Amino acid sequence: MGKFKRGFTLIELLVVIGIIVLLAGIVMPNFMKHIDSAKKIRARADINSLESALAMYQMDYGVYPGDGNAGGEDLSSDADDNIDDLQRMLQAVGTNGRGLYLSKDIPNDPYGMKYRYIAPGGTPADYDNPLEDRSYDLWSWGKNKAPLGTPNDDIACWDTETN
Repeated sequence: MGKFKRGFTLIELLVVIGIIVLLAGIVMPNFMKHIDSAKKIRARADINSLESALAMYQMDYGVYPGDGNAGGEDLSSDADDNIDDLQRMLQAVGTNGRGLYLSKDIPNDPYGMKYRYIAPGGTPADYDNPLEDRSYDLWSWGKNKAPLGTPNDDIACWDTETN
């Protein structure tokens, strides 16, 4: 009997590669949808954590950090460094044992941008807040990384969506 080498033929390998590519084409869109959903969930969780720190600060001082109307530091414009100023205020130890409302640095949002913070809140023209006369506004620009982009995918403290 002759000796035959064991192995796969080129056609068999191409068929297997084709099946793998076909399966990847079916699975990837669903997988990408879940990645975006996870990013939204993480952004909402970050915002909820920051809101807890803001509530504790407000209970101690009677105002939210950066509310210039109350004689404190003014964070009423949508500046890039507002979130850095907010972090400094929430991590500073105040008088009578007050302070350190935030033990870790505020992370960037899941899309790589800084969260946005304004105090007092309201409805500036460059973001879509359906509520007026709020004590503060805290949000992420979302996937499009821009104010009022198309689609408007901002993730905000006034947004109660769960999807």
